[in-house]
Amino acid sequence: LGFPGTSGASYFDYNITDAVVGQHERMTENPVWMPEVYQMNSHRKLYWGVQPRFRQEVRLPQDKVILSNLGSPSRFTKSVFNVWLEILR
Repeated sequence: LGFPGTSGASYFDYNITDAVVGQHERMTENPVWMPEVYQMNSHRKLYWGVQPRFRQEVRLPQDKVILSNLGSPSRFTKSVFNVWLEILR
């Protein structure tokens, strides 16, 4: 379904949401309330058949913070990369 929270934009009329992620006091859209949780967020069902890997299996250090981009690769532009470099300095 996409981003589960409010967009903050005035040009969206409605937001399909539920009691778990819907923040009605902050929403700029009119909420359409689903009776149960509408978005599956279980880490066990994201990649069926793919086993989780441990840091040592992919040679990542155990004592360091790992930063990653889990969004669309097209969003990882040169300017985004430069911002990350600035944060790391």
